[in-house]
Amino acid sequence: MTQRTYPSPAHNRELSRHGCSHLGKQDQYERDVDVWTYALVICRETEKEARAAQKEIIDNGDWPGAQIIMDTLGIESQSFATQIREMQERFIASWGGPNIVGTPEQVAEQLAEYQEAGMTGAIFGFLDYAKEVKQFGEEVIPAMKKIGLRH
Repeated sequence: MTQRTYPSPAHNRELSRHGCSHLGKQDQYERDVDVWTYALVICRETEKEARAAQKEIIDNGDWPGAQIIMDTLGIESQSFATQIREMQERFIASWGGPNIVGTPEQVAEQLAEYQEAGMTGAIFGFLDYAKEVKQFGEEVIPAMKKIGLRH
């Protein structure tokens, strides 16, 4: 069984394109426009370890709180139960932002996908900030440099 990327890269690209569709109009409005997002980064030595960490966050999350968010936003439908569950997972893991999950190389590739779609920046969250921001600097930044995402 193939592990589903959460959410799928195609879904992320489509959301980013939609969110960035106004970038071509910045001259029309005489404004500089940047598009940023918040994202939870779960980077581990293997994709399996990263997915397990993500699953643990979601499994131990505040499901009643996520349901309150869905209710507050008016998001309810038996026809879309799977999509609503995925939205709840995103709110539990990253307050609705994307989850960037994988090895350092995979994380860099996912960040490149967002940049290609027009995303100009991101604010990152980590499960264990002190440990993982160091790992990000030591492992992900070099992977980003390798693919031309950073100087």
